Amino acid sequence: LVNTLSWNLEYLRRQYPVLKEGNGFVRKVKPLCKTTEMENKIYVEVNGIEYVEYKCPYSKGATSLEYKKFIEDLEKTSPGTKLRFYSEFLRKIYPLLQVVEDQGVKPCKICGEPTSGEVCAVCSIKQKMSH
Repeated sequence: LVNTLSWNLEYLRRQYPVLKEGNGFVRKVKPLCKTTEMENKIYVEVNGIEYVEYKCPYSKGATSLEYKKFIEDLEKTSPGTKLRFYSEFLRKIYPLLQVVEDQGVKPCKICGEPTSGEVCAVCSIKQKMSH
């Protein structure tokens, strides 16, 4: 939601259910993009699939949790809002984002994997954990 509210166009371009390969990335398919977190949880519980249930220790005070609660409350009051928003985004907004210039992807200076920054997210986390 934060990326949508701040119109992070690069992020929004990557929200399509199928992303083409290129710039060092493999083709990406998101078959569960329209299922909710609760539906996924029910599925794994019914099928006895183990999953991690604890909260990230670094999430305390994160604004993303406030946004998540806001969306959950909105969904309770108006069921189907999230799916309707995403479906309309895919139908109406995503095609317009295709004209937005790609900000470019380059290899991470540490591991060589594709990233939009100097250092990829994985290496950045590893660096923070080692300090």
